[in-house]
Amino acid sequence: VTDDIGEDMEVDYRDSRDGSGTAVSWFATSTIGATSGSISLDRVVYPVPFDENEMKTGANANLANWDTATGTDDGDVTVWISVTDPDFTDDQLKGTTATVTVNLISGSTTCAIRTAGAELASGKELGPLNETSQGSGVYEVSFTLDETDVGDSNTGCTTDFQVLGGDTVLQVKYADANSDTGLAANFFDSATFELSTGSVTTDKSVYVMGQDMVITLTDADLNLNSDSAETYTLGLIEWDSSANSSVVLTDND
Repeated sequence: VTDDIGEDMEVDYRDSRDGSGTAVSWFATSTIGATSGSISLDRVVYPVPFDENEMKTGANANLANWDTATGTDDGDVTVWISVTDPDFTDDQLKGTTATVTVNLISGSTTCAIRTAGAELASGKELGPLNETSQGSGVYEVSFTLDETDVGDSNTGCTTDFQVLGGDTVLQVKYADANSDTGLAANFFDSATFELSTGSVTTDKSVYVMGQDMVITLTDADLNLNSDSAETYTLGLIEWDSSANSSVVLTDND
């Protein structure tokens, strides 16, 4: 189908001999239209990214190798971006230029830190967005965000940008070349970064020696990727009692 938005497309079948033996033509007409796309982030509020050595043990010492799944000590946050646009029928959303722009905003300062939707990934350009399932019209891409995102001339923002809780806004923009009016239009979504207060609970108030203890740590600051489950070392928690104090749970004694 051509890209003549707003025009009618007519198909004609010439039946040289119908049921009565007469030549006849049959027609069907449709209008070429477009649908406005939309863009969304996977969260409304993200945890604040943190750097190496900012994670502490229960005894307030530097906690090394705390992320047992990835083996990294850097608390980068994974951001997922979804674009919904039924106008695309390929398994990737891509073009000669980027259609998605990611901005960090603080006060009156706006910094473009990533782009996406170009045919090839390069530098801070994330490349094509992949369709989540065949025919869904929903396309996704993700990237990791450091506490201090390094500026890049490819995005037009060469200043390093520090993500701060309660101060920084994450904004994404989708430039739809053909909206439902047939004209180009921009669509946005945004989220904030916030620090949360953690808590730790046990399943019992009194234990008999030899019993299992179930400890539940709740802290949204540790949920760095909404698409996967994080696994952390027990060194995050300290045992402290009159019998034995200041022992992190990774110790065996």
